[in-house]
Amino acid sequence: PTVSGVEARTYLPQGLTKVPSTEITISIEKILEVVFLVEGSHRVGESNFDAIKEFLVRTIQELEVGEETVYISILQYSFTITVEHSFQERQSKEFLIKKVREMKFQGGNATNTGQALNFVSQQSFTTNRRTDQVPHLVY
Repeated sequence: PTVSGVEARTYLPQGLTKVPSTEITISIEKILEVVFLVEGSHRVGESNFDAIKEFLVRTIQELEVGEETVYISILQYSFTITVEHSFQERQSKEFLIKKVREMKFQGGNATNTGQALNFVSQQSFTTNRRTDQVPHLVY
């Protein structure tokens, strides 16, 4: 923030005329499984559903999606549950973004959030990967 009447200054150690640039690399050392649980009922509405899809696209673009890093699964629920993308499918940003953009709004008057959460706990996180202790996140 800028405060009027206050001058910003950078102090460098004697003899140093420029702040050295540094590159920061963030790496994930463990595999992480993320489920995006998307409500697709009429209560959400189609325009909000489209906004959720764009949020998913932006989020996927920022994640390190891949076989050795972040696995993503996407479920849509209203009266029924639809697996839009599973952990067993190809894990690449481009493929996931394509799948998100192709998602169709389910609609429907019922919102079975409890059933969707049960589905996630019973079906989504049962993997056969070589890692035993994979952290799981549900959004």
